[in-house]
Amino acid sequence: MRVESIEQEYMTNSDENLTNSEAVLVTKVIFEGVDSPCILSRLMIEALGRPGKDNDMEFLNSGERCIVVWTHPQLSLEATQNLVNSAIFK
Repeated sequence: MRVESIEQEYMTNSDENLTNSEAVLVTKVIFEGVDSPCILSRLMIEALGRPGKDNDMEFLNSGERCIVVWTHPQLSLEATQNLVNSAIFK
């Protein structure tokens, strides 16, 4: 398993009443060569905490490719890279 990419993007709500200060940082990590999505999801839960309580992680997979997306916790790109690497290279 390897990390194909880590991307972060600020997303704004289309509601005209919101300001740019209410933009949300969306983090997306794409993994390639995933033999077991169950193991990867467990590793990411250990790293980010419990979905719905500690984070809002969404996990999508198709074959050996998995995508993990979250907006909370908001981490810097470097912190995200360190977190992902420590999770999958235990």
